[in-house]
Amino acid sequence: MLMHLFFQYRQSTGKIKQQIAYLVVIFRKIKNAYLTRPQSKVYRGTKPTSISGSFKVMKTIDVVLTGQSCALAELMNKTKNDRRYPSVIEVSTEEHRTIVREIFSRIGKRYDFLNRLLSFRRDIAWRRFAVEQIKPQPNRIWLDVATGTADVAIQVLHHHKNIRIFAVDFVDEMLQLGQSKVRRIPTKTPIAFGVIDAQNLALVDESVGTVSVAFGLRNMTDRGRAIREFYRVLIPGGDLVILEMALPATPWKRKIFSFYLKRILPAISNLFSPYNDAYRYLGDSISHFPPADDIFDLLRDAGFVDIVCHPLTFEVPWVFIARRPPKILAASSG
Repeated sequence: MLMHLFFQYRQSTGKIKQQIAYLVVIFRKIKNAYLTRPQSKVYRGTKPTSISGSFKVMKTIDVVLTGQSCALAELMNKTKNDRRYPSVIEVSTEEHRTIVREIFSRIGKRYDFLNRLLSFRRDIAWRRFAVEQIKPQPNRIWLDVATGTADVAIQVLHHHKNIRIFAVDFVDEMLQLGQSKVRRIPTKTPIAFGVIDAQNLALVDESVGTVSVAFGLRNMTDRGRAIREFYRVLIPGGDLVILEMALPATPWKRKIFSFYLKRILPAISNLFSPYNDAYRYLGDSISHFPPADDIFDLLRDAGFVDIVCHPLTFEVPWVFIARRPPKILAASSG
């Protein structure tokens, strides 16, 4: 019996050593691949919106990067990789929008990799959990707002059938990365993409069955307006799912995560990205995101009902589920 246990122990430790050696090799390869600086793409003039696939629910999708694109191009040309961003509480609404657009237009190529690294791959589980909370109606549109590189849209593709997916973001560079990821997935369900601002959705009223937004609400300058837009485009009985990060309410967890955001996150991102201060700014946006009760109030004020929230790992990520009331319920409450 003892000899048998000894041999089992030897086998298990050998496997663990092999796995550790394998992870070290992978880590070195990834580090070498991602330490090369990407060439910044700067648009000269205007760039029209590109949408693969089309839905008839849109009023207009001529949301183009015109004057703002030119201003952003000038800003990117003038700034260096060590650009210092102010705190989110120190900037105006327009400055906030410009900074968010600049950051995501520059860090997009390493966005997925650093998301996995900085969250220890938990971000995949968080998105999957959020998507699984919704039971969408067949043949309805799932609108993924602030889609970034389309991680949530891809989760929807894997977990729900007979759904039309429309993924939108106001940063075209992120959408291009999302489109390239989707093209590598063997599927018969197309995902349409559009450059659209969440605070001014170019969709008709009551046109989508589900709205999702993951890690995007904190970057919106007017969160109340964005949530009202989500309510407007949802059909009666349609669902909203929000995945966001904030500082934990528990004091000891709050201290640990604050230290992680201020010290560890910038140090790790500095190893793999030349835009270190962009990640400091994103950490700052998490630190100043309002608590769950404030998000509840915004959802209630917009008219949502059946609001629930799920705190996930260490109470840092939160999933909010809300529903636009059916017409019968809305009529009786009015």
